[in-house]
Amino acid sequence: MPATTRAISAMKHIPTIVIILQFLYITRKGLWQDFISDFSESNYPLNDAPLKVKHDAIACLEVLHKLPKPLMFVETKTTYPFQLIVADPKTDTMISQFLVDHGAWDMHVLKAIEMVGKDKCRKGNMAMDVGANLGFFTNAMLSMGCQVTSFEMQPNMAQRVMFSACSNGKKDRLTLHVGAVGEHSGMLKMVNAGSGNLGGIGITEDDTGISVQSQRIDSLMDPQTPIVVMKLDIEGYEDKALNGMANMFENKLVQNIVMEFTPTVMGVERAAHMLEYLHSFGFTNITELDFMEPSQYSKPLQIKPVDTTGPAWAREFSEKIVNGGDARGLAFTDLLLRLSPG
Repeated sequence: MPATTRAISAMKHIPTIVIILQFLYITRKGLWQDFISDFSESNYPLNDAPLKVKHDAIACLEVLHKLPKPLMFVETKTTYPFQLIVADPKTDTMISQFLVDHGAWDMHVLKAIEMVGKDKCRKGNMAMDVGANLGFFTNAMLSMGCQVTSFEMQPNMAQRVMFSACSNGKKDRLTLHVGAVGEHSGMLKMVNAGSGNLGGIGITEDDTGISVQSQRIDSLMDPQTPIVVMKLDIEGYEDKALNGMANMFENKLVQNIVMEFTPTVMGVERAAHMLEYLHSFGFTNITELDFMEPSQYSKPLQIKPVDTTGPAWAREFSEKIVNGGDARGLAFTDLLLRLSPG
């Protein structure tokens, strides 16, 4: 057993000395790797990016112990870079694989969040991430300076979100709710999937789904705290989550929403009603975000206004997207909705 591993092994049995771990600078190639060798049942690979546990190390290591193995870390290629723990790309073939390959995800969504949130994030304002998945946007907003409240219903993903925040020294500014969100409190069913696009897991009516507790968002949030920006992506269940935020919208607490819009999943009627619902609360400035490849991150964000003047505007826009009228022709898109003054 290496000397550093033996030292840590001994320290685990001396509570007063364990506190020293809070001040250690832990990296993949040094003490960190030796600690992991003793901490887990077997060795597991990390990528080449050094992992620095900068804050509350003992709490972080408690989270680490619960994480599924192997672990892989990505250093993001963003304006406000951070380290992110991802799932095994062989299992999570969409988001984790993309992050490993490119160091970023959904650049147009990130650019929109940066555009409306970065200045207020620097002042420590609150942001939200509903459908955090691996926590790319949660940690991006933390890195901008925001306090963040995140919601994720997959426990394994939620643990990754928290450990990434730990490794970046931002755990103290993150509140993470594990469970589903909706218009009512109660039990729902989550798609049961162990591989593929783990970012595409949503709510299902199928009896084979996994039971998950659901709560209204406005029952969990401080009724006085403004939200500078909310990212929302929960696989066609967005309208239900928004219905569970009516009290926050009535009090004009949410200033900007960046959300995935999937009328093919929700159906045109539900999608149109969701847009009208948000419009009625003052989100009258609605724009569609043009998709951006990671290589385009340095370029300006391209947005197109949604025409909200006609009596059937919401339905017409929803039908347009269903018929492939979005920027990529994929029958879904991403929107930025900004609360109008007054």
